[in-house]
Amino acid sequence: MGIGGMEFTKAHVNGNDFVIVFQRPEGLDGELARAIADRRYGVGCDQILFVQPMGRVYDVAIFNSDGTLAKMCGNGVCAVASCVAAHCGHEDVDVTVRVCDTEYSIRVCRPGVTVGFPLPEPLGSGVVSTGNKHVVVAMDEIGEVDSISTHHSECNLHFVSVMGDTKIRMKTFERGAGWTNACGSGAVASVFSLGLKGRLEVQHDGGTSFVEIASDRVYLTVRPRIVFKGVLCEQGIV
Repeated sequence: MGIGGMEFTKAHVNGNDFVIVFQRPEGLDGELARAIADRRYGVGCDQILFVQPMGRVYDVAIFNSDGTLAKMCGNGVCAVASCVAAHCGHEDVDVTVRVCDTEYSIRVCRPGVTVGFPLPEPLGSGVVSTGNKHVVVAMDEIGEVDSISTHHSECNLHFVSVMGDTKIRMKTFERGAGWTNACGSGAVASVFSLGLKGRLEVQHDGGTSFVEIASDRVYLTVRPRIVFKGVLCEQGIV
């Protein structure tokens, strides 16, 4: 597939991990994404993000670890913005990414990385869209994950408990990736679905993110970590 020599960055947000490639290889498809995401035979990750600089905008194609396309990944685009800031050598920078024709403004600064979402869209039957689709249910329904995921096969599932006026706990089962340690767009969907106000702390299996709902936007703040950089070998992806 012509990937020999392709450079990549491994990053994560609260253990939700990504392979980020700043180019679009010829013949990009789900098979290539699955090979890279494989934790035994590839690099290993929850999602792969292929980034194409388009002037001031970074156009991002997102694949789940099973090779299916994702329409958004809040943690992932924040990790992309961190990579851009690191490359520029700036601690404070504004980055614009585009996913599926929607642009997101991201602020990178020392305390964390913040991305603004449009207000989530309720789609009925308990489904909320933040670009990708989510279903938010009570934590005590976690034993029903198989039946819920079958019924909502296009959705990420979030099992949530409210821990106070400013804190929630959530566990995430993502379409195309399975159980993940965190989900940024899912945190946005969960806070919105619960009707909570103000700045909320969201505790994931892998760490903490923050969500704040404004009049016309929702802001997700996280702390991406760049783990290592590498080069893909042609013979390693077959």
